[in-house]
Amino acid sequence: MAQTSSSPQPVQQTAPPKRPGLLTTVLWDMPWRVVGMLLVSLLFSLIVEYIGIAFFWPEQGAEHSRAVMVTESGYFSAGFTRSLLLSAPVTTVSTWIALGYQWLFVNSGFLGWLQSAQSGNSGNALTDGLNVGGAWLLQTAREYLMATMYVTLVFLMRVDLTHEQWTHG
Repeated sequence: MAQTSSSPQPVQQTAPPKRPGLLTTVLWDMPWRVVGMLLVSLLFSLIVEYIGIAFFWPEQGAEHSRAVMVTESGYFSAGFTRSLLLSAPVTTVSTWIALGYQWLFVNSGFLGWLQSAQSGNSGNALTDGLNVGGAWLLQTAREYLMATMYVTLVFLMRVDLTHEQWTHG
């Protein structure tokens, strides 16, 4: 027969976790928290824009986020002429937009492929149906990619402006 012990198990006492020092908090924890908050803010902005494209302004698509970006850059160009990170913030951001568009859509061949998929007529109903469906999917993906690029650029402009206001009062 097996005997069961009725004596209580020894309780191990655990010490509370040691808090990091001030130097670790200031140099490591705080910057990562700020980066995390910024990324959550960008994600929230993107989600709001995607919901808007899907439900509130589907006819505008990425044009809505482009209009917001143009309006914001107008505000920045009027009162924001210098930056710690950028020598001419509005000009630099405009260059980023052009380069981003060139890289994402032109150099990648995405626009050429999209145009060839939309104009293709093979005579085969199945192939033509797939091409039409694929072209619609690609056009929708293009709208969301463009909106992502515009929202991200507005976000970067705002972060740089906030940084400029904190450092130069």
